[in-house]
Amino acid sequence: MKYTYILCLITLLISLTAKAAKIHQAIIDNDAACVEEVLNKEPRMIHAPDVAYGGWPPLHLAAFLGRMKIVKLLLAKGAKLNLTDIFGKTALDHAREKYHHDVVKFLATYTRS
Repeated sequence: MKYTYILCLITLLISLTAKAAKIHQAIIDNDAACVEEVLNKEPRMIHAPDVAYGGWPPLHLAAFLGRMKIVKLLLAKGAKLNLTDIFGKTALDHAREKYHHDVVKFLATYTRS
């Protein structure tokens, strides 16, 4: 019984990691349709950290890469702006560091509304 429970947990973690990797890869590929598809099927992936990208949730990666369309999509789907990474940085901080001025302006305005 104990081993069955552990096996179920491992299977669930592998499944969630694969889905998180899919949304992060879609952001890298600038594929907003795929991001939306993943979120429609698995809404909890909106804040899924991915180990390959420093544990960043999707919004952090989209802001870091300057993916405005995906940033807007993620926010429309409920992404939280105040989430921080292990260094205490938000998505806005990452956009600012990479000089994505359009994303910075949008996120700064969005946080005030």
